[in-house]
This record gives sequence, structure tokens and C-alpha cells, in this order.
Amino acid sequence: AEVKSVPERLDNGVQAPPLHPLPHNDLFKGNKVQPEVLRLHLLKEGKITEDDVCRLCKDAMAAFRAEPNIIKLEGNVNIVGDIHGQYYDLMKVFEIGGKVEEVPYLFLGDYVDRGTFSCEVVLYLMALKSTHPKKVFCIRGNHECRALTRTFNFKNECLHKYSMRVYDAFMDVFDTLPLCALLDAKFLCCHGGIGPSFHTLEDINRIDRFSEPPEAGPMCDLLWADPTPDEDDEVQAKPFTPNTTRGCSYLFNSKAALRFLKDNQLLSIVRAHEAQKEGFKMHKKDPENDFPAVITLFSAPNYCDVYKNKAAILKYQNTLINIRQFKQTQHPYCLPNFMNVFTWSLPFVGEKMSQFLSDALLMADLDAEFEDDGSAATSKAFSASEKDERRRQIKAKVKAMAKFVKTYEASRLNNEELIHLGGLADRGITQHNMSAEARAKLMSLVQNDEETEEAFLAARSLDSLNEKRPMMKKQ
Repeated sequence: AEVKSVPERLDNGVQAPPLHPLPHNDLFKGNKVQPEVLRLHLLKEGKITEDDVCRLCKDAMAAFRAEPNIIKLEGNVNIVGDIHGQYYDLMKVFEIGGKVEEVPYLFLGDYVDRGTFSCEVVLYLMALKSTHPKKVFCIRGNHECRALTRTFNFKNECLHKYSMRVYDAFMDVFDTLPLCALLDAKFLCCHGGIGPSFHTLEDINRIDRFSEPPEAGPMCDLLWADPTPDEDDEVQAKPFTPNTTRGCSYLFNSKAALRFLKDNQLLSIVRAHEAQKEGFKMHKKDPENDFPAVITLFSAPNYCDVYKNKAAILKYQNTLINIRQFKQTQHPYCLPNFMNVFTWSLPFVGEKMSQFLSDALLMADLDAEFEDDGSAATSKAFSASEKDERRRQIKAKVKAMAKFVKTYEASRLNNEELIHLGGLADRGITQHNMSAEARAKLMSLVQNDEETEEAFLAARSLDSLNEKRPMMKKQ
């Protein structure tokens, strides 16, 4: 058979992704995974075989399952907040934090969803955990569950890059993740926060964590709770109030946080879960020691490719806290929801074709206004009633084509908006009960390149409905 040559890439500066999965013997040397080989392969948008994915999951799951609900850590450690599928920014974390061999890392959850490289994030962290079980620690975030990964884009990503087998393997790993960590017996590190359903660290240790997180209770609070906004903290009389933004768990005020810290002889709660313009936030200080009762970290810069926020990690060295900020690293582009180019282009092509046919019919309608010229091409003379009927039929077709044009135009505009919304649209909930003028203003701020507080708040406003926990499907 004749072998046809493949033409050169139009942009030779863009490297083509590896055509085949990474060979097993390259990924594993004997029974030991090679994280650096995997890291470089994933940076090129490469894949590994499904058998190797499942093996990594099995090894990581054994390591996570052996750990208690509360991991006890001592000494220097780097603490990392939400990553949300931003693999190329995860590489920046290790660049500014140092090598795993030199300093331990504690990840506070939310490894998946919103970004388009969640599989790569999880695979690399599992490889590090298998290789350095006493240097890499991962706790569970609210997105490490079936309810959110099937609602946002992680499940679709697994099906796009691998299969349902891989998705199920990842979910089994998530069910084994510890719930929090205790650093130097002074800092409680969790993803969300505290709630009225537990009062001591021993209460946390009694939780049966090996399951899908429930909609209420101590496990839900550890993953979903938020501190009360600063402007409401003084006026919130009750220590805990329902968290209406999340649709579950609670908001806890500074009094609740200080009471929990005092009862458990702790200094502060270090958590993630909320996007921050500067990548971190120091919440209300304890009047007794002038130290923040709650510290929030967020390690996904330019969240969803539209928030224009900085990211941060916390470096805990010699009992001192150092916050390191960083900005987004450029990453390969993916169409929304992993759509292919052909499907993406259909509304654009459909709109132009419909417009062309509509214009052709309008021209035919104009021709129908003239009398027959008696040429040889005319097979018979049309009566007045026949001409009127012909005009009526053509006008009906013009109206029908106009509807097609509007339909394709609406679809095209929706696709264009999805590009500007980035990861905000992966759940399909971006429409709000707001005026067209207000929405247009928010969209203009999101599309602006300026990293302003106003642009950050606009993105958060457009994204607010995505913060709510989806309803669990009844078994």
C-alpha cells in the first residue's frame, strides 16, 4: 500500500503530543514508578496505559488507606491549596517550594475539576505518594467525590482521555484520602473548616471516611464549611449559620473558630476551598496571641482561566510562616468540555449556510414580482393566483430559513461566550437572574486582561451558582 507523508505542522514551535502511551518499562523500573519520567511525559500531554493508571491507583490507595483520619506532621512542610486540574501550575508549585526529596508537601484537596488537566494532576501526585509516602501527604477536598466530578468536568475528562474504568479507579482512591492533618500539634489543616457536628480532634478520628461524602455531618463540614465573611463576622450572633452559598454545611464565625482552637489547644486552622485574589487570606486574629485564627490558601492562579487571581503556598520552616505567591503558567489550550473542532465549528458553518439560502430565497422572491418574458425556458404562463401562491410559498420558506439563521446564530454566540467563560461553563450553570446589562458588564470585566479586584469579583459573581453542592442521586 502507498504510504502518504504527513504534511509539516503549520507552527513547528508547538510540539505534537506523544502518539502512543508511555511504555510500561519506561514508567516502572522493576516495581518502582519513575515520577520524573511521568512528569515529563504528562507535560507533553502524553498518556499512560489504563493498566498502569490502575496500578498507580492501587499503590496510592494502599498508602492512603494506611493513614489515619488526621495525619500528624512535624517540622518543615509546604502546604498547598486547591489545584483544580491546573497541572502546569502544579509544576510551578514544586519550582518555588523545592523538591519533594528536600521538603515534605501537604496538599489540602480539590485536585480535580474546573481545569482541563485533572488526570495529569492526580497521576503525578499518586506517583509521588507511591515513591515518597513520608514526604507527600494528600487530604480530601469537596471535589474528590462522585457527586461533583460527574457534575463538573472530571468525569468527562476521564472518558475523553481514558475510560470509565479509569474514572472508577480514581473514585476508589478518593474514598481512601485522609480528612485533615495536624502540624506540630498547633495547626489543624483541612479543606473546608469546622461545624457544630464535632468539637474535638477525637471526634474527627471517629469518622468513617471510606465512602462518598454525605450531605451533612462532620465529614461534610470538614470538606465544605467556610468562615463567615469579615463584614458579617461581628453581627453574626450564632457561631454557626447555614451555608446558603454552598447549599450544605455551615459558615463559622471567629468566635466558633477561637472556641475550637482553645478547646483543642491549637493555634490556627489552615484551610483551602475559597478562591482568593492574592492567593491567600489571613482571617480575624486571636486577641490573645495576635495570630490569625483561620488562614485560607488557594493555589490555582487565574482560576478557570478567568479569575485573574494570584496563587499561593504556605512554607512552614523552623516554626515560621512564609507565604509564596505566583502567577499562572501558560498551558495547552482545550476547547470547552473537550469538544472537538468539527463539533465546535458546526454553528458557525450552519449560520453562514442558512444565511446564504435565506438570501437566495429572497432573490427568488424578487424575481417572482416580474411577468414571464416568454423565453423558451418558460414552459407555461403562470396565472395571477399561481404567482400569488408561489410568492406565499417562497415567503414561508424565507421565514423558516430566518428561524434557522437565528438558531445557528444563538448557538454560535453561545460557543463564543463559552470561550470567554473558560472553566466557569464546565457545569453549564452560568445564567443568572440578572439584567442583560448587568451580565454584559460582568462579561466585559471577565474578558478584560487587567488583574483588578473588580474583574476578580465579576468572575466570582458569574461563578456563584457553581459553588452550590449538587443534589445527590438516590440509590
